[in-house]
Formats: sequence, C-alpha cells, structure tokens
Amino acid sequence: SVTEPTLKATVTNASCGQTNGQITLTPPDQTVGWQYSLNNGTAQAAPGFNNLPPGSYTVVAKAPSGCQAQQSVTVANEAAPTLTSLSVTPPRCQSANGQLTVSATGGTGPLAYSLDGTTYQSQPQFGNLPGGTYTVYVRDEKKCAAAPRTVNVPPARLMTVLSADAVATTCGQANGQATLVMTGGTAPIQYSMNGQIWQATATFGPLKDGTYTLTARDSLGCTISQSVRVAGSAGPPSATVQVTPEACDQQNGTIRLTFGNGPRPTRVLIDNTSVGP
Repeated sequence: SVTEPTLKATVTNASCGQTNGQITLTPPDQTVGWQYSLNNGTAQAAPGFNNLPPGSYTVVAKAPSGCQAQQSVTVANEAAPTLTSLSVTPPRCQSANGQLTVSATGGTGPLAYSLDGTTYQSQPQFGNLPGGTYTVYVRDEKKCAAAPRTVNVPPARLMTVLSADAVATTCGQANGQATLVMTGGTAPIQYSMNGQIWQATATFGPLKDGTYTLTARDSLGCTISQSVRVAGSAGPPSATVQVTPEACDQQNGTIRLTFGNGPRPTRVLIDNTSVGP
C-alpha cells in the first residue's frame, strides 16, 4: 500500500493587519530535495513563506520521488490593541501631582503605555503630572499600536490671597477685625485664625490689637496663609481736675482739666453738654 506523507505546518499569524504572517513547513522525512509551494505557485527549496497577509493558504510539499503532501493553512490577523478609556485626576494644591490612568484591551501579549510615543512603560498609570494636554499611546509586544488619543488634565485651582484687610480697634477696646480675601481653590472654602477653629466666613473679630495669621483651606485640603496687623487706638488720656470755687457769690468758679500723655480729646462735655475742645 502507498501512504501519502504527512506535512506539518507552523503558522505565525499576521499582526495589526500587516503582511507579516509566516508559514514554516516541516517535511515528512529526512529525504533531501523536497520542494515547497504556496497556492500552486512556483516551487522552492526553502520550507518557509514570509510576509504573508491574513488569509487561507494551500501549501504543498513534494518529494523527489513525486510523492507530495498538501495542507490548508490559515494565517489569522492578530488585531492591534484598542484604547478604551482614559481617567484623569487633576493636580491638587500647587504641586504637579495629577494622575492619568489608561484602559486598553486586545493586542498580543502584555501592553505598554507611553505619553510621548518613544518611552513606554508596563503600567497604565502616569503620575506627577501638571495640568496640560497629553497624547496617550498604547502598543502590544509585537509593536502593534492602538490609535493614539489626546486628553486634557485640568490645571490645579490655585489659591491666591488678594488681600488681608484689618479694621483697627477703637477707644482702646478689643473691637478690631481681620478679613482674608482670596480666590481659587475648590469649594467649599474654610478659614482659620492662628490655626484655631475653622469657620465658613473669612472675617474674624472682635480682636484686640496685634498680628494674626489668617489661613484658607479648600475641600482638597490645600491651604494658603497671610499675616495681618490689627492696629490699636487708645481712648482719651487721663486728666487731672483742678477746681476753683466761685468768689463773692459770683459765678466765677472754674474747672480745669490737665490731660496726660496720649491723643488729645476732640470734645469735652460737662453734664453731657459740650464745652469745646
């Protein structure tokens, strides 16, 4: 009886739809002089066919005796990966600490990720990013690449002090005020004076004269501080009272006030009636 030889074909699939598939044939025995053909094409001595696009092929191996083996072989297309989604975490406070996470599927083998198309990494996360526009690249182990996508990382909402305003005390009392005026940050904003209790309003008082540190804190925990001076103002200075009685039943008595150090009073009243400066 005559037995047809058995042909073994090893296939390397095409990747990314390119013409880079391969078929390598192993002859049934060690006989010298086997010839190989692909799709009834010209026979060749080499057992391999390279640079093949995806598709179905018929391979034939023919021995010097005329016996031949035939086999149908499929070169599949191993598709490129697909970039499915991008997740962004904006930077917070005044640091370049934004994050970008890439989700991709498909491809052959482990995927690699890049933000410049040159330097790739195995992890799909990128950190320490300032705000800006980035182009994301993904490729597989065969260098098949997904279509790149751009993504915007919003800049940090920086907190800026516009002013630290103060209202001076009056009459030597503890009735001053301090207000922090700022912009930016992520609402809600809270305020504190000298690192004490946080409150929703930016004004503090009543305060005695002195220097205070006002701090604003947003919902992300970012803070910004500014010192402010609440000026003091003294009340009228103390006075020495000298009385001269009237004489001879005349209305010639006097009251003399002698003021000590300090700002001169603007008005002097006797029995709630103004008598001049």
